[in-house]
Amino acid sequence: GAEALYADLGQFNRKSITLAWCVVVWPCLLLNYFGQGAWLLSQSNTSAWRPYQEQSETLGNPFFEIIPDAFSWPMIILATIAACIASQAIITGAFSLTRQAVQMRILPYLRIIHTSHEAEGQVYIPAVNRLMLVGSVAAVVIFMSPERLASAYGVAVTAVMATSTLLLTIVARQVWGWPFWKYAPMVGLFFIIDLSFLGANLFKISDGGWFPISIACVLIVLMTTWLAGRSALAVSHPDSHDPLEPFLDKVQQSNAIRSPGTGVFLTASSDTAPSSLVALYKHFPVIYERVIIVSMSASPVAKLPRSRQLEVQDLGNGFTIVCGKFGYLQVPNVPRTLQLAINEGLEIDLEAVTYFTRREIVVSGGPSHMLAWRKSLYAWMARNASSMSNVFELPAGQVVEIGIRVDL
Repeated sequence: GAEALYADLGQFNRKSITLAWCVVVWPCLLLNYFGQGAWLLSQSNTSAWRPYQEQSETLGNPFFEIIPDAFSWPMIILATIAACIASQAIITGAFSLTRQAVQMRILPYLRIIHTSHEAEGQVYIPAVNRLMLVGSVAAVVIFMSPERLASAYGVAVTAVMATSTLLLTIVARQVWGWPFWKYAPMVGLFFIIDLSFLGANLFKISDGGWFPISIACVLIVLMTTWLAGRSALAVSHPDSHDPLEPFLDKVQQSNAIRSPGTGVFLTASSDTAPSSLVALYKHFPVIYERVIIVSMSASPVAKLPRSRQLEVQDLGNGFTIVCGKFGYLQVPNVPRTLQLAINEGLEIDLEAVTYFTRREIVVSGGPSHMLAWRKSLYAWMARNASSMSNVFELPAGQVVEIGIRVDL
């Protein structure tokens, strides 16, 4: 059960995990494994040279064989509970890793629900939960036997351990800045152990080990495709990342027609002009009399007090920047942020404003060097990503979504 600890890193601190492992888990595992080994050695009628299949049929399960008959059913119940706890840890780990992938922009935005007021890492992602349900049912239907399912699990666990050691090497060198002589003995020892386990389990690929490998390949393709697609669009459509100040200067010098009303435009950064505003001005050189540029950013704390949730800056010529901040337990609600700005003196009518968002309609056949199937896959992922209206809880009747065709 050691691999389940990796999934708990986002839910508990280092001291708690270290204490639980060194005081409880590790000693219990050693005693249990040594007990099974001693029992196997005590079986005088067992030959070490007999095939494994014959030995398993004769000896049964060493874990349950060393348990007295009176404790068999209580141990079965305890083992079932332990399996449920371990599976829950893996599910929680999948949620945490997916959230980190979304934050790193290597996956499209997914709906994320925080479930704790104390720990930021405790999250629930409905889409991932549904996918894991489908995957679990598919695994049971495909394998139809615990032996083949165990082969898939063995390959997955040993591959995770080897990958973790590889990532530790990268972190020690590039993040911590350790010299080679400092991290080489440590990771070398880990690699000897991890690769020996992984090599032994490679023989199980045909028996079911292909299943986790296939899932990993699919996830790698999805993440690399999303990352490559975003990079390709940033190169072929640089107008989506226009700096704000030059854009405002261009609008002021052009004497654009000012339409009555108030428009609210969302941007990822307060230094960048909203892509929806740039597209609207480019195709229809008309600017609202009052333009509110809203930038929402997350904070690592659970909840921010209202005094720290808002920054308002008047840029003149009818332009205002509203920078909203929210804790990880707080929903990034743009109308609520604007209401806080009104309380601070911003003069707008929330019932009369129009919210503008941009949705990219990705079409393959553009100048990108991506393969055709990857372009189609990226277009599918972009279509199924959550819209900005849902992310920032914009009122449905006041939202204008500008669809921009982009060739990838």
